[in-house]
Amino acid sequence: MHPQTLASATMLLYIEGLFNLVRGQSLFLVGIFMFPAAWAIANDKRWGWRLGVGSAAVAISSASRGTAWVTRCRWLSPCCSP
Repeated sequence: MHPQTLASATMLLYIEGLFNLVRGQSLFLVGIFMFPAAWAIANDKRWGWRLGVGSAAVAISSASRGTAWVTRCRWLSPCCSP
């Protein structure tokens, strides 16, 4: 049995990962990284915390700027590059 904080973090990463997948191209990659992070936290893996905090920080920073930095990478979306 995990503490309430770990259980909440795991559920929030799964939910936010799903929302990021359906929000579109800009946060799709961040959403993909949230699922293994939530799985790792649920299975007591230390790297899950790092991945979860990192992916949440990227999601917050891209939302605060208004445009996601993920869409600016040409190798991620070659069909949309100028």
